[in-house]
This record gives sequence, C-alpha cells and structure tokens, in this order.
Amino acid sequence: MSSNFVQPGKVMDFTAPAGGVTESQVLLIGALIVVAQATAAQGVRFAAATEGVFDAPAATHASSQAWTEGQLLYWDDTAKVFTITVGSNTKRGVAAEAKASTAAKGRVKLIQTI
Repeated sequence: MSSNFVQPGKVMDFTAPAGGVTESQVLLIGALIVVAQATAAQGVRFAAATEGVFDAPAATHASSQAWTEGQLLYWDDTAKVFTITVGSNTKRGVAAEAKASTAAKGRVKLIQTI
C-alpha cells in the first residue's frame, strides 16, 4: 500500500450541518450522499457511511412511487427522500428491492455520482 493511503473511505468523518444529525439520517454533504452512523450536534464531527445498502426514507404516492429492483433513484434534498422523479433531484441510489408506492421507506444501494 502506498505511503499516502489514508483509509478505504467506506465510512468517513464529517462536520454536522445546521440542526445537527441523527443516527441513520441520510444527508447530502457536498457531492456525497451519506448515512449518519451516530447522532451529533451542529458543528460536531460524526461518522457517516458513503457506501452500502440502507433502509432509507422514500417518496410516497398512491400510484407513482413504486420501485422495481435495480431502478435508479434520485435524492430529493428538499423533501429528504429518495424518489424515482428526476427533475432537479440528483441520481444517488439504486433500488435494492421492490417498494410499494405507499411505503415510506425503501432499501437503497447508495451510489456516488461525481
């Protein structure tokens, strides 16, 4: 391993934004979608996963937010949910399994698009 290697980057430390973070919260930090691994007050460092599969908040609608396995998902940073709606949302995940349109959580494989 080279002498400039720091870490694998699967879990990294970040500074909690305004309002702080809670464990399992999904956040967009700069260009990275992350899942908080601990609760932290604003300005405090916390660990967050940058890769993996997580049960995450999902957009719901009676007919238009069902997911199929492998479907691209987009992060709606205003509503703080994964959605299949592209619009101004950013591609940040893939459905790890199907989700009913009314389910408030879905299983998401995080992807980083930089």
